[in-house]
Amino acid sequence: MAGKRNEPEVEFVQRFLAGDAGTIEVVRDTIERIVGHAGYAIPAADRSDIAQEVMLDAFRSLARPGFALRKPIEALLRTLAHRRCIDWLRRRRAAGPISKETSDAAPGPDGVLLENERQRLATWIMENLSSPCRELIALHVEQGLPYSDIAARTGRSEGALRVEMCKCLKDARRLLDEIRAQRSPGQRRRMDPR
Repeated sequence: MAGKRNEPEVEFVQRFLAGDAGTIEVVRDTIERIVGHAGYAIPAADRSDIAQEVMLDAFRSLARPGFALRKPIEALLRTLAHRRCIDWLRRRRAAGPISKETSDAAPGPDGVLLENERQRLATWIMENLSSPCRELIALHVEQGLPYSDIAARTGRSEGALRVEMCKCLKDARRLLDEIRAQRSPGQRRRMDPR
């Protein structure tokens, strides 16, 4: 605590317990600084109540018969303030829903498995489509080229490319339906999309 480090801790504690206004002010300032730390994100309106609770905790601890300081009093105040701030955070968290900004956006284990399965299926379907379909899908879907750019590259009309894409998507759907039918219960697996 600023300005009091040279003074023996025992005398400081005695003055605090005796109600010395200057000593109480130093303790209050220390507690308010700890409770006001930005990491706790405690609104200013709640800080004074928490600081008052910490003051009471400090008084009770220091006035307990047989209590002996093993560390500087500031360490005790930090511990008490930290505990009260954590208690406040726990009470507040239980009262409100978790915001989407703080939730984990990473997929869970089942999401990872599902995405891996989708990737294997997509790869297998692409490998089993005709070469023109693979090329068209790669240009339009993977590279994001509009039909007008693909038409300029290939010398074909946009309409013809759209019709071909429709045929390719139907072929992809047919392949997916075949895989699903083979994976139905009681059916033998003939294709393995791995």
